[in-house]
Amino acid sequence: SFNVLNYFTAYTNGGGTANGCSLGGATSRAHCRGANNAAEFTRQQTKIVEAMAAIDADALGLMEIQNNGNTAAANLVAALNARVGAGTYVTTSLPADTGSDAIRVAMIYKPARLVPVGAAVSDKHSVNNRPTLAQTFSLANGETFTLLVNHFKSKGSCPAANAANYNGNFDSGDGQGCWNALRTQQAQRLRDFVTERLTATHSTDALLIGDLNAYGQEDPIDALTSSGYADQVQRFNAFGYSYVFDGGAGRLDHAIANTAMAAKVNRVVHWHINADEAAVADYNTEFKAPALSCGDGGTSLCPSDPFTATPYRSSDHDPVVVGLNLYNQVWSGSAGADVITAAVGDNLIWASVGADLLTGGAGSNGFAYRSLREAGGTITDFVPGKDRIDLSALLASINTASSTAVSRGVVRLVAAGAHTLLQIDTDGSAGPVQPRTLVTLRHVAPASIVPLRDLGLN
Repeated sequence: SFNVLNYFTAYTNGGGTANGCSLGGATSRAHCRGANNAAEFTRQQTKIVEAMAAIDADALGLMEIQNNGNTAAANLVAALNARVGAGTYVTTSLPADTGSDAIRVAMIYKPARLVPVGAAVSDKHSVNNRPTLAQTFSLANGETFTLLVNHFKSKGSCPAANAANYNGNFDSGDGQGCWNALRTQQAQRLRDFVTERLTATHSTDALLIGDLNAYGQEDPIDALTSSGYADQVQRFNAFGYSYVFDGGAGRLDHAIANTAMAAKVNRVVHWHINADEAAVADYNTEFKAPALSCGDGGTSLCPSDPFTATPYRSSDHDPVVVGLNLYNQVWSGSAGADVITAAVGDNLIWASVGADLLTGGAGSNGFAYRSLREAGGTITDFVPGKDRIDLSALLASINTASSTAVSRGVVRLVAAGAHTLLQIDTDGSAGPVQPRTLVTLRHVAPASIVPLRDLGLN
């Protein structure tokens, strides 16, 4: 989920793909947002593309992209594909109703990984000024899920005291800002829309992402989490935040799952590339101070424009990155030495107490470990780059961060003839405790294992 901060391919100086921007049916340069000119647009595009390339998601939900059909979305896809490879990403189909606002939500995805089930659909209900976008996807293993991208009404532009929609939408001073009642109605409508889409697509798993313009404890989020949906950011990081306003940090950008999908979410993080960064580092060229002397007598000038072609300050919101375990079957052993040979397809196999003998089969399989009590087993057919070993629960049980497990020597890969011993050293290579073999990977060389790719470790 990525709020791309007004990605407009038309500029206020009249350049770009159209001479003006539309808002509520009226076209004017004054309605353009984002970059003022081609130079700023190039800088904006470069930062967003660098961020997306680093995330490398199979699907991206986008907010604040210009509501000009698929023109802006296709422009971003073309720039992203130029960076990561031709044909890597495509846009979803364009629903007939994308709302009356100058910005809309959009979705792009990797066709090599996901196949759309039917066309993308937007929610035409009048409560939405920026309609929710829904797309059901199918994976190569036959699993399906429905992704819904949202952008609720913002807290700003408060209604006039005599407006028809005044009641409940003016700032009541409770910290939720203006339009709280409308955002809550949009959340309630979203529940109904999810039910409609799951029924229509015969799907069971729904993931709701986007900028809901409501913090985690506010009424719109409660309207979802009190009705069978689970806040996945709260689940993985109670202090998760994606936005900083007047020095206060909170999460406006969410990942919320229904019960069926929540069981398949393996991790959610906000990637803090934007909220903590100074706005002066963004793509804009105005309000940048003249170059200053570096203190060497004026023989050189220090750069005054801190812009860099990096992901940092590509937007004012941090992206939300969600990992999903979409397996055909989930297997778990008993409290003893088990022999598990998984079924055809992609499987998730949980090791259990005792020296288990695990075979995943031809699919892309996951093998998960929760504690050292499960040590001593064997995986007969682990394939680096296709299969994956999940050590997150085990590392948490010994108070070790995944980011330092390899560098500290807590996780070790040791050759044993034609095989690899995946070992756990609870106090690291510098401590006195001897490493213990968690699992033997048959016919796998240590050099073929990439920790980040195959073990989820840096």
